[in-house]
Amino acid sequence: CVGVCVCEAVFISVCMCLNEFYRFYSLPPPPLLLMKRLFWIEIRKPSAVKLEGKGNRALTQDRSQTATTTKPASKQQLVAIKLGLARVAVLRYGVKEEGMRQAVDEHYSFIIDQDPQNYDAYVDYGSFLEELDRAAAVALYDRFPYANEETPSFDDAFLHGEAVRHIMKLELYTHPTLPKHLVGLGRALGLRRIESYIDKLDQLGNFSNMLKEVYAAINHKSVDDKDLQPFFKFKCWI
Repeated sequence: CVGVCVCEAVFISVCMCLNEFYRFYSLPPPPLLLMKRLFWIEIRKPSAVKLEGKGNRALTQDRSQTATTTKPASKQQLVAIKLGLARVAVLRYGVKEEGMRQAVDEHYSFIIDQDPQNYDAYVDYGSFLEELDRAAAVALYDRFPYANEETPSFDDAFLHGEAVRHIMKLELYTHPTLPKHLVGLGRALGLRRIESYIDKLDQLGNFSNMLKEVYAAINHKSVDDKDLQPFFKFKCWI
């Protein structure tokens, strides 16, 4: 019985492969009888079979009446499926295809709602929004649950950096989350990584207080710390 089941499984797998091959090359599907002769396998019709139970008791079960139960997909599987669908939609149709924005939004919204810490979803979705709506991309990066703000990871640094880049590109210098992203980026990659942004804000003026708070937070100190006062004076922030 086991050998027959294995043979049937092999036959079904081969049939599926042949069907995909014929479909790929736009050929008519191969006759079922031909495939049966090629592999010397006889497909059995559902019939009554005997199952041996305890006490040598014979039980009869009709295979045609056996219900096949399908296990529902788990949350992780659904998230993976949605992520794959969203990526395929973007790669195949592009960001400018009519109606594509709504479909991609629905897929990624589902993923983020079900798995808020799915880093790949934020990266892919943010890249998609960059060409359509930078402000929406910034709002997306604001939603990410950064695990450790004291010592951000390199993954966190990438999202912080993307948020800062979009905010500066949009010239939203008073954006409420700009300081947070500057601090996260500076803590993860160092002050040199944000020097260009700091210089830009410094040249604009009226951002001295914010810049002092950013520098102090990156160094895990308060704005009034005596060790930072000489640097603030050098930068003419006080």
